[in-house]
Amino acid sequence: MVLLLHSWILIIILVINIVIQHSYGKIIGCSVIPHGDFAYDPSLVDNKNGSLKVHIGAVEAGKYIDSLEPDIIILTTPHNIAMTNNFAVFKNSIGTGFAELGDDLHNESFHHKYKIYRNASMDADLSNNFVRKMHNSYQLNVSGLMSFADGQPQELGWGEIIPMSFLSNATIKKAKFIFINLPERRYNHSKEMIPELLNLGKHVFDFFDPLTEKVAFIGSSDLAHTHLKSGPYGYSKYAEPFDQFSGMWANNPKENEDKLLINAGNIEIYAMSCGFPSLVILNGLLRNDWNRWEPKLFANEHPTYYGMLVSIY
Repeated sequence: MVLLLHSWILIIILVINIVIQHSYGKIIGCSVIPHGDFAYDPSLVDNKNGSLKVHIGAVEAGKYIDSLEPDIIILTTPHNIAMTNNFAVFKNSIGTGFAELGDDLHNESFHHKYKIYRNASMDADLSNNFVRKMHNSYQLNVSGLMSFADGQPQELGWGEIIPMSFLSNATIKKAKFIFINLPERRYNHSKEMIPELLNLGKHVFDFFDPLTEKVAFIGSSDLAHTHLKSGPYGYSKYAEPFDQFSGMWANNPKENEDKLLINAGNIEIYAMSCGFPSLVILNGLLRNDWNRWEPKLFANEHPTYYGMLVSIY
């Protein structure tokens, strides 16, 4: 009798585990990680004005992604090849490149710039299948892009390298990366793109969640670039509220969706945020299953002329 009861308990535990695994799907975690110089190296600004907080947050976000042991990492980026209209998905097998740290100081007298390098393995077949599905089934403006007939690595830049730098070598070696490049029209039409960005996020979820591999999502994102009059884009009174609305969203996307899509969206053109489209794509992904995610906001600061936000889900 005791043995029979024990067997039934084991069966119940097994069924519960199967249900939990099924209900939580295969996209197992997401993060927003900045690509600004000071996120990687806050000493460039003497660890001041929240730069160290951003760095520590990005380190924690990287550890979180590491802990998931993902097989696939989707990374959206605003700073690589930008097609005029379409989102571009790299179809090469390998990516490689560097980020030069110190450029964001915009100081010609600074002579201590240095480079960090990373390589990425990419799943060309999966990227191709993703592009076909987005284009043929959902009529989304998504195109594949292969460089050098895959005879040479796809070049990567700071928009990819800096977020990747917070991941462990083991994670980078294990995972296959899917890079989604934002189109050039995001510079002046991010607000108009919101429905399209949400739709893309929804279908990113639809495509990747049923896979047997473990999938993580990283939005490479900086916030408003108009915090300082002395900055390269000047000052806007909308920079601070834009960053605050974005932070409210990041802290609780389900309850504060409108803070991003309406409040921040209405002023993005003045705030000039390269990361806004990635945040909206992520929102479109998250809203497929709000109850799956546990948001945590690590930092929302602007050490210099641009803001940076770090969060996990």
